[in-house]
Amino acid sequence: MTSHRLLNYLLLALICAVFIQCSNPRLIAPAPHLQGSGKQTENESPEQEPKSSSDNEIDFADAFDLTIDPAQLSSQSFGGLRPSSSRYPYFDVKRSSVRVAIIRNVKDVNLYSVGTVDIRAAGRTTLEPFRGRLAVRPDKSDNTALLSASWGSRIVSLPCTLLSRGDYNFIEAGQGSYRGSVILVSEKKNCISVINYLDVEDYLRGVVPLEIGKRSEKEIEALKAQAVAARTYTYRRILESKGKPYDLLCTVADQVYGGANVETRESDLAVKQTRNLVMVYNDSLITAYYHSTCGGYTANIENVWDKPPCNYLRSIKDTDSLGRAYCRISPAFEWEEKWSKPQFSSMVAKASQGMGQGSEFRGNVTDFRIEKVFPCGRISLCTIRGGNSEFKSGRDQVRFILRRTNPENSILRSSSFKVVSIDKTGIKISGRGYGHGVGMCQMGAVGRALVGLNFEQILKAYYTGVTICTAAPEDRIR
Repeated sequence: MTSHRLLNYLLLALICAVFIQCSNPRLIAPAPHLQGSGKQTENESPEQEPKSSSDNEIDFADAFDLTIDPAQLSSQSFGGLRPSSSRYPYFDVKRSSVRVAIIRNVKDVNLYSVGTVDIRAAGRTTLEPFRGRLAVRPDKSDNTALLSASWGSRIVSLPCTLLSRGDYNFIEAGQGSYRGSVILVSEKKNCISVINYLDVEDYLRGVVPLEIGKRSEKEIEALKAQAVAARTYTYRRILESKGKPYDLLCTVADQVYGGANVETRESDLAVKQTRNLVMVYNDSLITAYYHSTCGGYTANIENVWDKPPCNYLRSIKDTDSLGRAYCRISPAFEWEEKWSKPQFSSMVAKASQGMGQGSEFRGNVTDFRIEKVFPCGRISLCTIRGGNSEFKSGRDQVRFILRRTNPENSILRSSSFKVVSIDKTGIKISGRGYGHGVGMCQMGAVGRALVGLNFEQILKAYYTGVTICTAAPEDRIR
């Protein structure tokens, strides 16, 4: 063999060796963040608890990078959690911002800001910006207020908008810190109301953790279901608030909202992964009622309130294949209440005043009887008798009559209960669930998430026949 041919063979052997080494997967160390993603496959049972990776730390700032489409992110980018798909039909909504009443009808209020805040009053009047404290109180004239800051005092016409210059600046009002803008309005003479005006997605960051509680990553699908329900409720209320200075209250009268102080990483992530998703039925946004704990059955809306039947708010049996209620993990799944006879009699007498049922309840209770029950287990009609008095109640109203004996005198947890005993020692009942029972059961959603159901499956279980859509606000360019 000539030296030239030997050199060619050696060169060929070297090329083959390099090719074999580079193509051998065992020689390539897998990226740590790609191991054990826990991504569900078609062959895995939905009853299995989804895996999550606590080792994959997420840059919190990246969680709200709005230039990132959730559909383009891998499950590993969210610590083993799959992002929702953005492939949903568009549904037109009015606007992408919401007005939330956070303080109403007060004589004065103090606002604070670390960053610079611009002041724009009615009539396109622009005042000198402020930093630090801004004191606000009504002026003598209607729809005017006196603003006092480091630069002195000014009288302005209302409404007046306070707009942070920086995206990461918060305006403090009362006990909370708030993103976006604050609008000062006058709902009553000589009173000031404070409205938080901000993006719907930022608003939800202050709603989801208060409405469903602080949850872990393995319960992320329940958080996502809550985010979609709360977003749908928000856009529906925006439609219904025409002519009002605000769209929603920050209390249980609408949705509990705590501003930036209550935000959590997990709930932020759920809002981000479901960005703009809402529920629609027959080309309309649904009224997405939800409650804490159904006790195993949700309720038809007409069996709770004086409202017509609604196709997407139907009673469902909220149990797994073994007949176990998904919300059995709730502390309020089963409960008891006790009253002495004087306590019970006084409570019913007070509640009966002005109920429009004829004579008020008087005397000591002698009998408490449940006459009719709905298929979901909630009270349809009950009768309370005492001496010559008789009082009847039912549906959700009964919760506001039979109040608990705690210091807050809270309403009854649920209208799904039975009379255990009534004797000389008092009255005892036992019940299930917490809340009105209409729509999504929040603890049931958590239970469903823990066995592997995703947020779409959860929502469609509680809201019959709905379609998930992408909200397309008119004030945004798609």
